[in-house]
Amino acid sequence: MNTTNYKKLFDHAADALGHLQLFDALEVMEQAAHDLKQSDLISEEESIRNDYERMLLFLAQGGKDPQKESMHQAFLLRACNLLYRIHHQYLHLYGSNHIGEIMRTDKSLSSDNPNDYIQEVLKLTALLEDYTHEQNSNSESIEALYQDLYRELNKCFNYLLTADLFHEEKKQAVIAGLSRMPESYTCLLLSAVYLNCMEAADLNKIKILFHFIRNSSNRIRIHALTAFLIVYTQHCNLIELDQVFHHEILMLKEEENIEEEITAIQKQLFLSKETEKASQILNKDILPNMMRSGLGNLNQMDMNMSLDSLLQGNLGSSLENNMEHLTQMTRTGYDINYNLFSSMCRNIFFSKFTNWFCNFDLYHPDLTDLRKNEQGKKMLETLGKSKRLCELDKYAMGYILNHMPENMRGAMLDGGIQAELEDQNIPVPSKERQEIIRSHIQDLYRFYTKSLQKKNLKDPFSPVPFFGKNKAIMQIIDEGHFLEKMAQFFMDTELYQEAQNALLALLEIRSANAWILHALAITYQKQDALPRALQYEQQAELLDPDNMDILMSIQQLCLLLDKHNMRVNYLKRIEEKQKLDLILELGMIYSQMESKQYDEALQRCHKLKYLKIEDSFANRSIAWCSLMTQKPDAALKYYKLLLKGKDIIWGDYLNIGNTAWINGNIMDSVSYYKTFVYEFNKSEDAKLGSWIDAFEESEEILENYGIDHRDICLIKEIIKAKTNQ
Repeated sequence: MNTTNYKKLFDHAADALGHLQLFDALEVMEQAAHDLKQSDLISEEESIRNDYERMLLFLAQGGKDPQKESMHQAFLLRACNLLYRIHHQYLHLYGSNHIGEIMRTDKSLSSDNPNDYIQEVLKLTALLEDYTHEQNSNSESIEALYQDLYRELNKCFNYLLTADLFHEEKKQAVIAGLSRMPESYTCLLLSAVYLNCMEAADLNKIKILFHFIRNSSNRIRIHALTAFLIVYTQHCNLIELDQVFHHEILMLKEEENIEEEITAIQKQLFLSKETEKASQILNKDILPNMMRSGLGNLNQMDMNMSLDSLLQGNLGSSLENNMEHLTQMTRTGYDINYNLFSSMCRNIFFSKFTNWFCNFDLYHPDLTDLRKNEQGKKMLETLGKSKRLCELDKYAMGYILNHMPENMRGAMLDGGIQAELEDQNIPVPSKERQEIIRSHIQDLYRFYTKSLQKKNLKDPFSPVPFFGKNKAIMQIIDEGHFLEKMAQFFMDTELYQEAQNALLALLEIRSANAWILHALAITYQKQDALPRALQYEQQAELLDPDNMDILMSIQQLCLLLDKHNMRVNYLKRIEEKQKLDLILELGMIYSQMESKQYDEALQRCHKLKYLKIEDSFANRSIAWCSLMTQKPDAALKYYKLLLKGKDIIWGDYLNIGNTAWINGNIMDSVSYYKTFVYEFNKSEDAKLGSWIDAFEESEEILENYGIDHRDICLIKEIIKAKTNQ
């Protein structure tokens, strides 16, 4: 079967069902079933069609069916289930992703009964529990038990990854079995259900994920909720056909902390997508600073030196600040270890599909070599306690440390233990949930971007789903509160397009306030939509006229839009509330000159001159304002002062030439003009036009002082002759 044609058929059928167009959906499914050559699917499609036609005929003849709505719903669900079965069969026969290949090639999956796989896992977990109680955990037998356990977990994982699970009894068996397993194994197997749902969703599989959202374990709950939210945004049209299930979803609003968790998951999905930004900060700022601080010479240091000793030495506050920056980025949720993981994920551990979804387990069979001595065990225990690393980082770091020289490993181990002990504060439930969310979603992002086994699996990060677009999820939590939190988050992380979308959605359900309008203005400014940005800032100003952030933003927009008269007015309002800093003071003078408020600009320039601040700027500005206010003698004096300094530009020679001519010093003016032409031709501006263009822009000043236009033409001829000599 042609994959592209099949995908179009599937999408068409799903869309038709989502819009309650059953005949359109059945027509597409009939074609797909015949293409797959599956008689049971063909028969089921015919059965649904015939039953549906009979119901419609009854209604067309005037029949009254008080349950027609529920009947119609039942037909939609039957058709939906058929679509799932068609898709599952397609994956089995033709699927080009990893799940499809496992369905065709994994010969260990000899049964279609989930209990067969679950019971084997439960037997082994019970045996391990007995070993633990009997304190035989150091015996050689336990290593063999863990080998057996992970072999059975792998079978169970592959079964849940590929099973149809269409029948209610299968769903209940999976829920019952996973509920009896230790937390880490439940999370592993829920990941298989999640991937199955992403590729071939059906309501029973989704209901398995949904069931574990109410689990007492924070880790299981977060894994299930994250998976459910991602799957729901992918398949919401089909899921919502089941109105009973839809009602159950809405009941999640009664769950404690649900809004906090959904918001945190949403933020982390976007943060993980921003790993490139974190990498740039690390590579361009933090790491170079750390190298300059002395970390680049670690190979010359005593490897038994602790991190505290390092910080107490000459490396001092600079290194400490960088460490704090790294810690803050970690707490925010940025994936600061992603680049390092990219170079570590090539080891054999990550060649196994299941290992990408394992919570860190001290007794994972692939870590056997690391457990052979006390130092290795201690190292694994330290990694297991880490709150800074996601689960995949812990495995990757274990392999790196295992291949280090013992003295280096010891130093890293000591530093790691100390860092982890600093984090061993009294547990805060909200912080614990946040750490689980960060770790889990960073693991997911690593799988979808770095795993060689992901093949063509649907990537939830491309693009990142935005829950605010899904009305059902927004009915679970306070939509306005969610959009506001996300808008603040997007602004803080410089995701301005996403911030704009969230803010505009917020305005549809909530009255505008100054913060919303100010934030919107910033997003439009980042898109260079400056007039729109100014419009929103002025609306924000009406609601909060004394807000300094808003006033500062407006004056900046006025500068960018060449609205200098307006800018002066806003700078004066700012000045009433606080003293202008030097940059704003210079900006005030510039805008006053651009808006021809020369007398006020002159007063400010003399103040700068008196304070001996920005001397060249003050001389240039005083000279120009004097020239424009009919004080040519003063202008000439300050232009001469300017030329004694260092910060001279070609325009200074043009202006002093004009000023000298206005004062009657024609020979001096020609000399200045000659230098002006020389300096102009050396500058980058010469690529955009000639010196004559620049000269002609200043002719109006000369004419305002009564110099005849013919004389101006003659002086240009003189300048040409002088510069050609």
